[in-house]
Amino acid sequence: MFLPVPHPPASFRSPGYPSPAWWLVVLAVAAILGGSAAFYRGTHGLVPEKKALLVPGAPGIEAFWLPENAAPEGYPALTIGRVAELDRLGAFVPLGGPGSPREQNRRINEERWYRITIDNRAGARSDGVLDLILRSYDRSVFYTPAPDGGWQERICGASTSPRDPRQTERWMAFDVELPAGQSLTAYLHVRDYNRLPSRFLYWPNREDFIDRELLTYGQYIAWFSLWGGMLAVAVFFYAMLRQDNQFHYAIFVGLTGLLTWLSSTLGSLLYEWPVPSVPPETVMSIMGCLIMHRLCLFARYFLETPGKDRRLDRRLRRLQAVALWWLLTVVASFWPSVSLAYLQVYTVLVVFFLGTVLWTGVLRWRAGCLQARYLLLAFAPYGMVSVVWMFLATGDATGYDETRMLLLLGTALHLVLLTLATAFRQRALLDENLRMQSSYTASLEKEVEERTRELQQLSGNLANMVGERNRILAVIGHDLRGPASSLQSLTRILADNAESFSREELAGMANEIARACLLQTELLNNLLLWSTSRMEGDAAGGQRVDVREAMADVSRLLEWAGGAKGLSIVNGVPAGLVVQAHPQHLQAILRNLLVNAIKFTPPGGTVIVTAGHSLRGDGMIEIRVRDTGVGIAPERLALLLKAAVKSMPGTNAERGAGIGLTLCSDLARVAGGDIRIESTPGVGTTVAVRLPSVTEK
Repeated sequence: MFLPVPHPPASFRSPGYPSPAWWLVVLAVAAILGGSAAFYRGTHGLVPEKKALLVPGAPGIEAFWLPENAAPEGYPALTIGRVAELDRLGAFVPLGGPGSPREQNRRINEERWYRITIDNRAGARSDGVLDLILRSYDRSVFYTPAPDGGWQERICGASTSPRDPRQTERWMAFDVELPAGQSLTAYLHVRDYNRLPSRFLYWPNREDFIDRELLTYGQYIAWFSLWGGMLAVAVFFYAMLRQDNQFHYAIFVGLTGLLTWLSSTLGSLLYEWPVPSVPPETVMSIMGCLIMHRLCLFARYFLETPGKDRRLDRRLRRLQAVALWWLLTVVASFWPSVSLAYLQVYTVLVVFFLGTVLWTGVLRWRAGCLQARYLLLAFAPYGMVSVVWMFLATGDATGYDETRMLLLLGTALHLVLLTLATAFRQRALLDENLRMQSSYTASLEKEVEERTRELQQLSGNLANMVGERNRILAVIGHDLRGPASSLQSLTRILADNAESFSREELAGMANEIARACLLQTELLNNLLLWSTSRMEGDAAGGQRVDVREAMADVSRLLEWAGGAKGLSIVNGVPAGLVVQAHPQHLQAILRNLLVNAIKFTPPGGTVIVTAGHSLRGDGMIEIRVRDTGVGIAPERLALLLKAAVKSMPGTNAERGAGIGLTLCSDLARVAGGDIRIESTPGVGTTVAVRLPSVTEK
């Protein structure tokens, strides 16, 4: 069994030398050729033309046949006694002379009687063998005189049982025992579906035939052993890899071995042909069509034509269809009169199939398919021996052994090289898969590292968000309790002592209640917007919003708050400035910034809101809210935009939740902008918000 040798890395290969794969091919071919040459040299003396005599034409041997019209009762009714009687009447005519029958039958299941007379001129007993030239006919019966005056029968053939006691001990041959100085007259009755013998071989020395028989057994045993190994490799590759080309190759190898088994007639030694109504030639024709069909399938997937060359793939698919349609013509083998012509056409078709596959391999090789050269190398010996078999085989005993050995040698080389070709192709695919796997593993490791960093960053962000949430909830919980407690106390006082308060006192308490409600409403609105912006993120979307109109809406809402402290709120936003943002988000930003400015600006101060295009020229609009308030200490300023902080009381002891600036920063980021704060303690604070600009047409 030959397995592919792993290719060493390119850096370890010696320049100018073939790869180990080619060395393996050379060694396999050299081993088979060398072994075959040694085997042939040691057994060359056993070939028929060296030891056997061709009948008719051999000296001392006469061969006759009985014409069908010489038996009035017809061939099927003849017995050995009646045949001997017809022989005495001179009904037999010489075989090989004028009017001799041809091998091919004119109708199905013809039969023929032969008479063989062998003269033993030696002074000693001679044991010879009458050879049917390694052809298995349906039924052959050899009659020799028995000591009791009757006839002794020996049989062989595809339709005879190997367990029959009359079965001959030889392979398609009969033992002949010649008394010393006497002649022997024997009769041979042969019946076959489509052909009958026209010549025989006679081996004067039985030991020579036995040696030649053992030689033939050895050839077939060696071939089938090699075939079994190649089939095992093919099945193993398919079981491991589950690829189409391996499956079709395994079927191809299996059918090739079965076809060789049937054509060798070795089966007649082991079993009786199970279907007498269907000749073995018909089964072999069917198997040949299936082999051609699988060969086309294997070549398609081996040469990668379905995905690489549609034109060549269509050609091979048509060949597949021809092979299947040709199955319909095998019925011609049932008629012996046309079976010879059918066999000739069938042979031409096989050569055409083989030539088309090889030419396809040449075209694919020229197109850059490297495994095509392995396919061409594998089919080269098979093609050469097929040509030799077609044009050099004589059809008789002369050269038959050499032709058979050459054919077995060619098919053996073909199977070995084709198995190596599939192994090399699989090795190339494995190398490519390993390369792709290494590349994919490297990219996967890189992606895992990136995802790990992202997860670590997200984990840190999540921890910060959780901490920020906890701080905000703590601040909100503290600030919500204050207004709620005030509302509860004021409403309880009003409920218990409403008649004891003057109108001025009731108005003051109503203002306190309104202030507490406003603070709580503002806190809840900010909390809702903040949570929404955190959940939706960039998916919040944006619209075209006029900055001046949004500022006017917010100013109207907070006009009473500024008026209560005597502040002047100036809307200096010019008309025509449009930003890309959510309208509610922009109003929340402006509202929180104005609330903070009002809260930390003492009575009589000023809050100015201006806007314009950014001086950076980056397509942003900058909205600035400037007040004349108390300002922000530097250490507190560094924390304002990073997280929620505890709210500081305003100039009139106003209270807040501490999340207003954090909310503004988040909403500006969602809109694609940012926010920055400039403040000087005792002078005032300026908050600048940058948002994407939308050009008005």
